[in-house]
Amino acid sequence: MQKWKYHSMVCRDLSIVDGKLNVEGEKGWELVSVVPVDANTARVFFKQPIPEEAPLPEETEKLESSPM
Repeated sequence: MQKWKYHSMVCRDLSIVDGKLNVEGEKGWELVSVVPVDANTARVFFKQPIPEEAPLPEETEKLESSPM
C-alpha cells in the first residue's frame, strides 16, 4: 500500500503563488488542496509518496535511538 508524507504552507500573496507551487512541484510535491484564508491568502496542502523501501520518519527515530 502506498504511504504518503504531507506538508502545507501559507501563501500570503496570491498574485505570485504560481512560482511557489511550481517550486514545490519540482521537488516532487503534489498539490492536493487549497483553503482560502482571506482575499489574498491561502493555505496549500501537498503530498509526496514515500518509496516502499524507505523507512517512515518515526521508524528511523526508533532505529537511531535503540541501544545496540
